[in-house]
Amino acid sequence: MTQVAKERLYLTRDRKALVLADDKRAGSLYAVPGDEIPDSAAERFGLVGGLTKASAAVAKRAGADAKATAEKVAADAKAAEEKAAAEKAAADAKAAEEKEAAAQDNKNGRAGENK
Repeated sequence: MTQVAKERLYLTRDRKALVLADDKRAGSLYAVPGDEIPDSAAERFGLVGGLTKASAAVAKRAGADAKATAEKVAADAKAAEEKAAAEKAAADAKAAEEKEAAAQDNKNGRAGENK
């Protein structure tokens, strides 16, 4: 099964490796995104999913960083929801206490008196 290039790949001048365009060793263009690369060449040059090993490592790190960021955002959102729920529960409890106190005052005939 062939791989498909996901970036512009260049042969080094000595034709022993594939590198990116910004690499000072880049010689001639080998493939552009979408070009099929035979398994023999992918193995010889160490391609991973149509990327050089260095690019694949960067992509993997970026994916891990994105996952960590998403997990942190989710954790922060959950903490905010829990805090809001706790504040609402405290406010509801206080309102219930005040309502109960008002009902008790009405029962005792002290409605409207200052405490």
